[in-house]
Amino acid sequence: MYNIELDTKDVILKIENKWKNLADFIVDLKKKNIDVSPKIITALTCCRSLINHCKYHLNNKNNSFEFQKIVAQLSRDILDIESSLIIIAADKLGEQYALEWSVKLGEKIPDIQDKVGVDTIG
Repeated sequence: MYNIELDTKDVILKIENKWKNLADFIVDLKKKNIDVSPKIITALTCCRSLINHCKYHLNNKNNSFEFQKIVAQLSRDILDIESSLIIIAADKLGEQYALEWSVKLGEKIPDIQDKVGVDTIG
């Protein structure tokens, strides 16, 4: 039987792990003296706040349609950030470096990721 609460918890956990990897990616870019747009930093910070909000609501058994929409938007935002960082990395440090990070970031966020379009931030 399909349990949306458990699936949502899994999605949020994967989003949170992706967020951590994206934060590490930004740190690595900055160590290489690559400027990352403040818009990307702000977007990642907002995602962290939304992740915390979602975790709180999951613990309080709130899994409404609106909550599912927030999780889907959060997933799209994380994908946008990832795409933007990969483009910056490829442009400034070469395709091999970008590919290495792409592999590190490679775990897909289930279901939602396959259904969203990607726009770059920056």
